[in-house]
Amino acid sequence: MKKLYIIGLILILLVAGYFYVTTKQPEPEIHPVLDTQAQSEIAADEVVVLTALGKEADSCPKNGVEGSYRSCSITIIKNTETSWKATVLYSGLMDDSVRATKTEANIAFVNGRWEAENVQESWQCGRMDSSPEFITELCP
Repeated sequence: MKKLYIIGLILILLVAGYFYVTTKQPEPEIHPVLDTQAQSEIAADEVVVLTALGKEADSCPKNGVEGSYRSCSITIIKNTETSWKATVLYSGLMDDSVRATKTEANIAFVNGRWEAENVQESWQCGRMDSSPEFITELCP
């Protein structure tokens, strides 16, 4: 009787696992940036985004740049293989009026090269009375 109970329990787990695997929805493809120590292994996607935005390929080290900012991240959501939505976020700026800068753009493969389209710059102000939201006007 005990063996039958264990076999039944194993079958239930196998069926539950099968349904989990077959019904799980894929998540959008998102790539966090790699740190500067792994620049030789940096994902081609991040290099594409930075280059399309007119930045150097190594201009977004994850752990920041001492005296400039604390961290940088790149988020890429691929709409298609040739059309991406990208966000580059520099946080912890060493500036008394600006906490962070954010660049959002559509990155598209056009005429044989990657280009940034609909580029939007925004800032998170750092003064005590500032809103925590990103704004498109320069911080006071």
